[in-house]
Amino acid sequence: MADYSKQYDEAVGMGFHDFDLMDKFNECKSGYYLPVICEGFGSIGVMNDQGVCKLAFVDEEAENNRLHYGTGGKGTPVIWKTLDEVLKKYKK
Repeated sequence: MADYSKQYDEAVGMGFHDFDLMDKFNECKSGYYLPVICEGFGSIGVMNDQGVCKLAFVDEEAENNRLHYGTGGKGTPVIWKTLDEVLKKYKK
């Protein structure tokens, strides 16, 4: 089942959401993250970085290189973007 955040709903006007990213962010101590998937944004986690809400995304290029060339180790390479950065993409 796909899960959509309140912030994604507000950005695109879907009319419904499953959870609030800020609630998840507020559960985190600074320097910690929670694995929360938002299908709308394509994010896989939310982090509290000294009071700044950041979302984790799979680094597709690094992941493709890892799978194709066998580079890197175990795990999934991620990039972090602030929620504000992500929301700018959806501003009209």
